[in-house]
Amino acid sequence: MANSALQLNQLEKAATYLERLRQYGDTVSLNQTLAATFLSLGNKEKAKIYYERAKQLRKSTKEKKE
Repeated sequence: MANSALQLNQLEKAATYLERLRQYGDTVSLNQTLAATFLSLGNKEKAKIYYERAKQLRKSTKEKKE
């Protein structure tokens, strides 16, 4: 549903769906999509939160592989 909302440019609805999805797994991709969605909505503060979370997850994933 989130992807459909994004394709239809229903960004607020997409953000709601994406935030709900985080309950089932917090991934780099999901946080990057949330960051981009909130940036498109003009909410730079929330976009930064999700971008930072994506960076944190990417770093921890990289450390586990090493």
